[in-house]
Parts: sequence; structure tokens; C-alpha cells
Amino acid sequence: MDPERRSIGGLTKGGGTDWWGPVDPFTLSYSTGSQQALSQNRMYFMAFFIDRPIQLLGAFVAQHTASTTAGALLRCGIYRLGAPNGDNWDIGARVADFGTLPADVAGHKIFDLATPQTLSKGWYVTTMGVSGAGAYARYGRWMTPGLTRYYPHSSGTSAYPRVVAPQVYLYENSSNAEITGGLPASWTTNPVSTMTSTNNWVYQMVFPKWREV
Repeated sequence: MDPERRSIGGLTKGGGTDWWGPVDPFTLSYSTGSQQALSQNRMYFMAFFIDRPIQLLGAFVAQHTASTTAGALLRCGIYRLGAPNGDNWDIGARVADFGTLPADVAGHKIFDLATPQTLSKGWYVTTMGVSGAGAYARYGRWMTPGLTRYYPHSSGTSAYPRVVAPQVYLYENSSNAEITGGLPASWTTNPVSTMTSTNNWVYQMVFPKWREV
């Protein structure tokens, strides 16, 4: 057996002890050259699962296209995932606010926590938003075990299962104050809206950086 073989959680492209991306070693993931338009003053929330206590070091965003608004800011952070709320979803307590970096220049935006945090097993969402127009970010996709919940919907010949879960991503419009002024300790405008899922893949535009505890 190859002595260098490890779980996904212990691998990086460079072979070091820190890595970006999903913690759960059973999560299937792949990168893509596709990009997502980032609406001005919209916060995007993207779900992921942590299967063990893990140390959070920071995150990065691959901003493919610069904002056309001079002085635009990109803010990122992490929240706990809240509870289902009708057909939408609540966002829970803030875990980390990574702060802001300029969004009017394209490139990798790397956020480092001044003090690493140990997160417990459970569901979380990354969050990001841009205060200007015209920005795009690259995304990866992964499939998180247990993500999708199905509920019966309608009746008779119109009966079908409805998916109620964090899906491709969640979002909240009119979020300029949170992007420019800082992420609140708890999201005040729950529930946030869901986007449509595709084969249960979850988009991720904020890639957390981890280290084993």
C-alpha cells in the first residue's frame, strides 16, 4: 500500500498539511472553468458539511473578472446553517468574518484568519458578496452527503417530491451594509432564498482553508 495515500482531508496539490475545499473525505468534488456572475450587493451562501472537529485557517475566492465599480469590495465569511424555513432556509450564527479585499481587481482573493478557529462537526455555509457591479467568480462543485431532503408536494395526479435543502446556493439581496460594514453576528432577514439544484451538486465559490486539529 502506498504510504503516501491518505484521505482527501489530508491532501493538497503541493502535498502539505493544509488544504482548501471540503473536509468530508466522502464528498465528491471537481473543479470547473465556469464562472458565476456576482450581483451587486447580494450575499451568496453555499452549504457544506464538516464530519469532524477541524481548524479553520482562512479561505480563498477565485475572482475571474474584476468589478467595474471603482473601489468595490469583496467580503467573505462563514455562518452556521440554520433550519429550513418554508421553501427557503435560515442562516445561523456567524462563525468568522474574513473581512474585505478589493473587488475591482481580478485574481485569487486569499483571506487569512488572524486567529485560527476550531469548528465542530455540523452544517455550515460560506458567504460572500460584492459591493460593485460586473464581478465574476469561478466555482467548484461538490456533492455533500445528506444534503437533500424531499417532501411530498401537491396531490392526486399532480403529486411530486419537492426538494427543500441548501441547494446550488442561497442568496440575500440588498446586502450592501453587510458587505461594506461587516457581517452581523446573526443574519437578521431570514429566511434567505434558495436557487435550484442540479443533480444535488452544490456550487462553492469560497474555499475554506483547513488543518487537522
